[in-house]
Amino acid sequence: MQAMLLVAIITGKVSEPVSEPFYHLLQKKTARITYGVDHSAYISTVARDLGAVPGLWELVNDYGLHVMVCYR
Repeated sequence: MQAMLLVAIITGKVSEPVSEPFYHLLQKKTARITYGVDHSAYISTVARDLGAVPGLWELVNDYGLHVMVCYR
């Protein structure tokens, strides 16, 4: 997904994303590890920037209601 986004930016099909990242993990100020990424939220953000996010009805029709509920 990252490679697809990079190629789309280089070829000019999409502009560089400027949205605020919200996929960083929440942790205490005193935590030993102070950086982490929620990969499902990250990939959803990349897909949205790329314009590849499936619609709700597409998910229901192709995969069923349970997948749509889990995805959203």
